[in-house]
Amino acid sequence: MAHELLVSCLNDAYAMEQSLIPVLENHASDAEKDLPDAAPRLRQHVEETRGHASRVEQCLTLLNERPSTMSPRWLR
Repeated sequence: MAHELLVSCLNDAYAMEQSLIPVLENHASDAEKDLPDAAPRLRQHVEETRGHASRVEQCLTLLNERPSTMSPRWLR
């Protein structure tokens, strides 16, 4: 039971990080024109978010699981 709950939480975290990447990329692209001083920090945030997703995926791998390909209820 605890294993399934942990995997579910990790899958939710993975989905959240993955869903933020395109949003942050769009913000960074928009900032290139309007807020050029903020654009580098936004691009850094994109890379940090990718790193978060990768670390969550590693946690799932350690639990002999893979990230779910289904979106959690809260993303639908």
